[in-house]
Amino acid sequence: MDIDGTDRRKIQRVSSSGSFPRWSPDSSRFAYIGDTDQGGYGTYVYELSSGETRFVTAGTVESWIDDDHILAS
Repeated sequence: MDIDGTDRRKIQRVSSSGSFPRWSPDSSRFAYIGDTDQGGYGTYVYELSSGETRFVTAGTVESWIDDDHILAS
């Protein structure tokens, strides 16, 4: 949305377990924690330009190191 709250748009609907979103430094992606197929939690990255979500690791995202690297625990 714009800074004044107008021009809102939904960019991604994550599962009900999706939480703790972290924007990449260049704001082209965000990482979030969600359920994995094996049970437990993992980190996923959503790419705004393509609309694709990919699983990254079974750990949980802590922060972005730079535009291409995430620190997970």
